[in-house]
Amino acid sequence: MVKKNRRNATQYMKIGVIGSGGREHTLAWAFELFGHEVLVSPGNGGTSHLNQFDLNVGHNSFDLVVIGPEQPLADGLADTIRSKGIPVFGPNKNGALLEGSKSFARDFCKKHKVASPENITFSRLDEALKHIEKTNGPWFIKADGLAGGKGAFPAENKKTAKEILLNLMEKKALGKAGNIVVIEEWMIGPELSVHVLVNGNSSPKILHFSRDHKRRFDHDKGPNTGGMGAYSPVEDMNNPKSESLLKLIDPLVKNSINGLEKDNIDYRGVLYLGMMLTKNGPKLLEYNVRFGDPETQVLIPLMNGDPAEHFLKIAKNEKIKQNVKSIDKAALTVVLADNGYPEKTTKNIELIDPGMPKNPEPGNALVFHAGTKKQKGKLFSNGGRIFNVTGIGKNLNQAKSIAYAEINRIKVEGTSFRNDIAVNIK
Repeated sequence: MVKKNRRNATQYMKIGVIGSGGREHTLAWAFELFGHEVLVSPGNGGTSHLNQFDLNVGHNSFDLVVIGPEQPLADGLADTIRSKGIPVFGPNKNGALLEGSKSFARDFCKKHKVASPENITFSRLDEALKHIEKTNGPWFIKADGLAGGKGAFPAENKKTAKEILLNLMEKKALGKAGNIVVIEEWMIGPELSVHVLVNGNSSPKILHFSRDHKRRFDHDKGPNTGGMGAYSPVEDMNNPKSESLLKLIDPLVKNSINGLEKDNIDYRGVLYLGMMLTKNGPKLLEYNVRFGDPETQVLIPLMNGDPAEHFLKIAKNEKIKQNVKSIDKAALTVVLADNGYPEKTTKNIELIDPGMPKNPEPGNALVFHAGTKKQKGKLFSNGGRIFNVTGIGKNLNQAKSIAYAEINRIKVEGTSFRNDIAVNIK
């Protein structure tokens, strides 16, 4: 990312960022780096120097509003703000169903021939239990609704599968999100995060490939989380087979975008395709209707140029003529979380304030805040994931060394992180 200032930015903007996580801090940081006026709602400890704003944005005269999290998109916030004549980067309520309902997404995939794991949707517990009894696992069981990235459960045997179903559908462990479940085949292979900028008048623009780490503990053990680390570029893409891999994933991307058009979904934002590269080819694990978190923390620093310029064109349904380019560097993010995350989080841990993120240059560590808050000049945790520490390097090994050196410096008692992000990269 090459820094500009307000005087030489292509178009100075007043931008509202909605959200409070590491993703939103990263976006706000990037917009501010290019000289834009940035306001956040509600923000976190890392954005406390920026002005907040009321979600009733009609009187704020924004040039652009960027909605970070999935829940306000599912609630139709993009529709509400867009109805006031303000450009919004984020899909409408219908488009947000691709993430808001797993069963809707799977039906969409079947309709538009997007390769996916075998799956069946159940709204009755007894039928779901019968299915487990008469089939052979392992399975992946997913809550239909939004669950903060924590609604997918691996079930390696019948006993575990039945316990998961009871927790979701009878005990309501995730509330209404688990009233309906999708039971999917267990697939094996490396995962790939594909982010695509989408609107109705521009060919889809694929960003740098990235890979995240969902499980809480080293060696992919423990429960699923919102994400404990990410890196980009992905090593699979840096070999002679990369072109053939691009061709392999192309049908998933094209069929998804064509499906939006065929279903008359006014989609203006980023579409995240979480894929698994199986022996039978790439298959879609999930759609997200917003930037991944923590993938944003590696993608945005690697973007060459002002991301707000691209986002505004997407929001206004204008054509983006050129591909969105990335700088020839690597980025790796490690997440610092409280020890109880994701099941039982702890608040009010006093933290070491890492200071504001520096410029995204090789050798620098960028610390983006997530669950933090400032009180009386001190910094405290606010539950869950706390910091996202991003290293920028000439290659992934250098980026990894930078990120881990910084996260070890700011780690305090009661917090922890994974030690194996991109561990297999030599």
